Amino acid sequence: MDLPVLKHQNPLVYTLRHPSKGLYKGWHWLSGGLARIHDRNAENLGAEIQNLFSNCDETETALANPDMHHSGGLRQRDRLVGLADLCARKYAGDMVEIGAHVGETSVRLAEVAVRHKRRLIVIDPWLSGSQDCEGDEYEMFLERIQPYQQSVDIWRASSMEPDILRRLRLRPLCFGFVDGWHIMKACYSDIMACGHTAGVISVDDSRYNLDLQFISRVAAKKLGRLFVQDPYQRECHLIPDSLLQK
Repeated sequence: MDLPVLKHQNPLVYTLRHPSKGLYKGWHWLSGGLARIHDRNAENLGAEIQNLFSNCDETETALANPDMHHSGGLRQRDRLVGLADLCARKYAGDMVEIGAHVGETSVRLAEVAVRHKRRLIVIDPWLSGSQDCEGDEYEMFLERIQPYQQSVDIWRASSMEPDILRRLRLRPLCFGFVDGWHIMKACYSDIMACGHTAGVISVDDSRYNLDLQFISRVAAKKLGRLFVQDPYQRECHLIPDSLLQK
C-alpha cells in the first residue's frame, strides 16, 4: 500500500498552476538554498531523538490512512511532547506554539512547561473566518488550557505582527512548534521568528503540504539545522547541531 497522494506533488503541474512560486522554488533548488531531507533514521541524528521517533513510529498507521491531512499524525503529540521535554532538559528558555486552534496540543505542551518550571507562549489570532476558525475556538481553547493558565502566556494576535515578532525574539526559547497560517510567507516568518530556539523547531503538516515542506527546508538551510521529514510523520523537524552525533 502506498502513502496518500500529496498536495502539490507533481512539480510540473504545480509550476503551470503557480508559475511565480514554481520559479521561486526552482531558483532555491538550483542555487543550493534547500536543506537536504533526512528521515528519522539519519545517521547523525542524536540517539535520544532516534529512540523517541522509533517509539512513536507511524509506518503502519500512515500507510493505512488514506486521508493525506491526517496521515502520520496519530502519535504526533507524543513526539512533540517528547521533543519538548528533551529540549527543556537540555536548554534554558520557554516554549512557543504558533497556531493553537482549540488547544489540544497546547495542553500537552503546557504539562511539559509546568514540569520544568518554564512558560508556554501560545500565539494565535483566533480570527473567525480565518484558517480552521469558525468562531468559538478561542473560548474552547481557554476552557481547555485553564488548569495550566499560570504557566501559559496567550498572545491573541497574528504571528506576523511586528510587535509580536519583536516580543518573541526577545524571549529565550528551548522548543518551538509552528502550526500557523499555511502559506509559504507566513510559515517562513514563523520559523525565523523562533529561529533563535536552542532546541528543536517542529513544523506541522509539512508531509502533505509540500509548500510548507519546501519553505521549512529553506529556513533550515538559513538557520544551519538538520532537516528531518520522515515520510511517515505529518510534521518536520529542524534539529540544531547540539542534538546531532559528533
